[in-house]
Amino acid sequence: MSLGCQFRYKVLRQEDATEATRQLELDVIAGLQSQPKHLSSTYFYDQEGSALYQQITELDEYYLTRCEFEILKTHGKSICDRYFGHGQPVNLVELGAGDGRKTRVLLKELLEAQVDFQYVPIDISESAMKELVMGLKSEFQDSHLQCFGLVGDYKDGLQWLSSQQHFRKNFVLFLGSSIGNFTRENAIRFLRGLAQILRDGDELLLGADLLKDPMIMTRAYMDSKQVTRRFNLNLLKRINRELKADFDCNEWYHYAFYRSDIQAVESQLISKVPQQVYLGSSGLRFSLEAFEPIHTEYSHKYLLQDLKQIAAYSGMQCCEFLFDENKWFVDCIWKVDCHNSASKSSNDQQHQYS
Repeated sequence: MSLGCQFRYKVLRQEDATEATRQLELDVIAGLQSQPKHLSSTYFYDQEGSALYQQITELDEYYLTRCEFEILKTHGKSICDRYFGHGQPVNLVELGAGDGRKTRVLLKELLEAQVDFQYVPIDISESAMKELVMGLKSEFQDSHLQCFGLVGDYKDGLQWLSSQQHFRKNFVLFLGSSIGNFTRENAIRFLRGLAQILRDGDELLLGADLLKDPMIMTRAYMDSKQVTRRFNLNLLKRINRELKADFDCNEWYHYAFYRSDIQAVESQLISKVPQQVYLGSSGLRFSLEAFEPIHTEYSHKYLLQDLKQIAAYSGMQCCEFLFDENKWFVDCIWKVDCHNSASKSSNDQQHQYS
């Protein structure tokens, strides 16, 4: 869809609402039949969940967004000078762009340096993409910014770029410590998948939250205003609405705690009382004991040595680490290297990260 020659997007894969609801149902059933019970954090982000997450990023306790803003503002010019230009046009690709707030810092630096680039956000939601592209058009219409969004999953978007735009190098953004929601093994699998689609010499800027005082990390996910509690409970509301369930959202505690065994903050919803939940879409009923938890999210934290190992197993070379002043957060810049140690056996990975 064109919103002017500079600001447009292409739909590679249309959202299938029926299939999405069916997948939600399958995942909820599997999670509630498991021991311990769990629900996937990927379903947090309906319209209300996205609005609540936006509020979370502005909380005093939630340092991650502020830290990454600081990194991009401090190092934006050096990123531009080192990785863009040099006679080669570049795609600035963003995976899951959201509202693009942080990316605007880099866009302004690149425009000021008059670099030959186009911004390519990739998102599965056409409505989110349209909103992003319209917002960029409003803000940057008097500049020479070229925005070409791709609607589809990350694999769809990167494969399309690799097949259609051989002459452009790709500099890929995966911001916000989204990688922390993956287990180590799944993080490697995901990142290796990116490396296999991208070309040798393409780069990835990856946001990651670093290990620090466990109290600081935990408070980021259990804030004093209880916005994160509402964010978690909204998942139950979504299941009620889309799957005709009857979760009583008043009968749950929200709890987050640091687990040193896996270097992650774990989030749970804990049943206050014995209760049964009916899933109307399937006709199934699930029983919960008093104080029985439902796991909702892991947010993994890292040492630099962890990130170096993950890069190597994913088929990438570490170029540099960029930090905020407190060194609470890091933006890693990795280069795709098909001859890297991505060929290490899966047994080695499981030994290292299990």
